[in-house]
Amino acid sequence: KYERASYLMSSFLFRDIFPELPLVPPTVIRKIDGQKGIFQLFIPETKTLVEIDLEKTEGSLKEQFLALLIFDYITNQKDRRGNLLITKEKPKRIFAIDNEEISPFSSVSKLPPEIFDVEIPSKIKEGLRNFCNSRDKVEKMLAGLLNQEEINSCLKRAQRILEVIEKYGRVPKEKEGYLEGVKNKRAKGKQTRLTAFAED
Repeated sequence: KYERASYLMSSFLFRDIFPELPLVPPTVIRKIDGQKGIFQLFIPETKTLVEIDLEKTEGSLKEQFLALLIFDYITNQKDRRGNLLITKEKPKRIFAIDNEEISPFSSVSKLPPEIFDVEIPSKIKEGLRNFCNSRDKVEKMLAGLLNQEEINSCLKRAQRILEVIEKYGRVPKEKEGYLEGVKNKRAKGKQTRLTAFAED
């Protein structure tokens, strides 16, 4: 269910950045021979990630990375390592897979350090505004996939990071504590550093 929910949220949040295929590839839930599972669109001609200096990434690819960082914060993705694909051919596209590890309600949701003090593109801000201003649509979209507490937590994280970005145009490091405040007291979160893609 989390994989399907991630696909729907990524489609809703960043449709202007990923107009043809969303950040999370199209995903459906099907039952075959009594067994329920997910089917996700296979993306050919891709490779997995290796480390680079994200500060040297520019243009559309940088915009995609920033959208990914914010998406992982909203959904509370605990470990993005190895779960990213990038197309081999230009223009480069990234795809976030294996999203069953998201924890929408359980624990602190921490931002990777790469996000701090980087100017946030207008397309990301617009996507966040649309998501935050569409509570009824979001709740209907995610019904049966996330419970109400999980949906509320995702919306609250989206609203908090939007407030910070609207005020500063970026995510200041000193706002880290404020953004970590959407949490469940029953669990603690851990921070993982995003490993970014290298272009050949």
